[in-house]
Amino acid sequence: MDSMMGIFYEQSSRLIGELRTDFSNYHDEEKYGQDLIQEVFRVVHTLKADAAMMLFDGIAYISKKFENLLYCFRNGPKVIEDTKRFDNVLCEYMNYVEMELTKIPSGKVMKEPPEHIAKDIDDYVVKLKKQYKLAENNLMRESNISDSQKKARQIYYIPADFPLSRSPILPVLSDCQMSFPEETAAS
Repeated sequence: MDSMMGIFYEQSSRLIGELRTDFSNYHDEEKYGQDLIQEVFRVVHTLKADAAMMLFDGIAYISKKFENLLYCFRNGPKVIEDTKRFDNVLCEYMNYVEMELTKIPSGKVMKEPPEHIAKDIDDYVVKLKKQYKLAENNLMRESNISDSQKKARQIYYIPADFPLSRSPILPVLSDCQMSFPEETAAS
């Protein structure tokens, strides 16, 4: 496992562990408030961004869906009253992410999230939008760029074992002449 993959694995595993611990502290409450919503959002948002950077599309995809669910609570009622439903969806999410993370050390291929998890989250979002009369533009901070305007996905991650001779940057750097202005003595 290269260093970037190791950092991702360690940080993501730690975040899921923290989320499980935080969640267990609230588990017996009748409803969940902004403290838990914000903490879950912080973890899910970080996992989404890190997974996208590492090209783990399954984790990034399901994290984005879960983030959309959390926007309903952040921008809607500010509390989670149906704790059983939220508990089930959150546990499905955490279990999926943990299962995928265990594949990293052995180099196994990660799978797309099971469709039932994405459907459960989507159904929950639809229910909340109806229940709290939330408009789509009040839920998420998405850009107004259409799909046709979005550029093709660019990959910036370079694994540790990438041969430098294949780097498109090296020829450009070797052609550069480095020059520095002469230092002048202070008057």
